Amino acid sequence: MDYRRLVGGRPRTECTLPHADLVIIVEQLGGIRASAHKVDCSLGSMAAYVNGDRHVPAALAVELRELARAVARDEAAE
Repeated sequence: MDYRRLVGGRPRTECTLPHADLVIIVEQLGGIRASAHKVDCSLGSMAAYVNGDRHVPAALAVELRELARAVARDEAAE
C-alpha cells in the first residue's frame, strides 16, 4: 500500500515578478520602507519579497510595475 504525504501549510503564491526586477523596482522607489509605504504593504512583507522568502502577489506586482513606470516617466521629464 502506498501512502502519499501532503505538503503542509498554505499553497505558495505564484511568482509574478522576477526577483531581479523586484530589486530594481524597489531601488527606483527609494528602498524597502518607501516601497512598502507607497503600495500600502507592511515593511515585513516587503522585506520578505525582496529577500526572496515569499513571492510577490499578482495585484502587488502590477501596482509596483505601474509605480516604477511613473517614477521613470517623472525622471525622464525632468
